Amino acid sequence: MDLLSGLHAQPPGRTDHDRSSCDAVGDDADRKTVAHERAELREFVTGLSPDDVRSGDWFSKLSTQALSSYTNTVNWQYVQERYEDLPADAIVDIRIKMAARYAALEAGSLPATTR
Repeated sequence: MDLLSGLHAQPPGRTDHDRSSCDAVGDDADRKTVAHERAELREFVTGLSPDDVRSGDWFSKLSTQALSSYTNTVNWQYVQERYEDLPADAIVDIRIKMAARYAALEAGSLPATTR
């Protein structure tokens, strides 16, 4: 069974008639996003070798891919849209904290010989 196959199931007690046209548009966008993420995950998994799994290298590769995806998604526009009601100073503080977390994660994902 596919791990993500149940993501499009209806919540209990909800029918298709309960959806507004806005929900349908949002659902379509969500489905496209999930389909894209599933395709990326499949590509990542198929790129792993049995040696990667045995040695544990799969985890550092997964971390690298996650950080790469994060840096492609979370930019100043993302933060501004997500926290649109916050003043500029608060947004700057959030971005600084996010950058510090990202740097710590990236440093932790480096091989021990490069630290």
